[in-house]
Amino acid sequence: MLNGAGYMHKPDSDNIAKIILDGLNGIAYIDDNQVTKLKVNKIYGIKSYIKVKIIYLGG
Repeated sequence: MLNGAGYMHKPDSDNIAKIILDGLNGIAYIDDNQVTKLKVNKIYGIKSYIKVKIIYLGG
């Protein structure tokens, strides 16, 4: 399963995103309602980790 296959078990992708967005409130942005695009992937791997990439799209 370490070939990049999707991981279809708990936790749910939307719950992972919610925790990260809430945790970055006041740090990366004023409020998570400013976030306009998300990409969330869960894949099998040897190590567990979360990678967050933030790109500022404002003027």
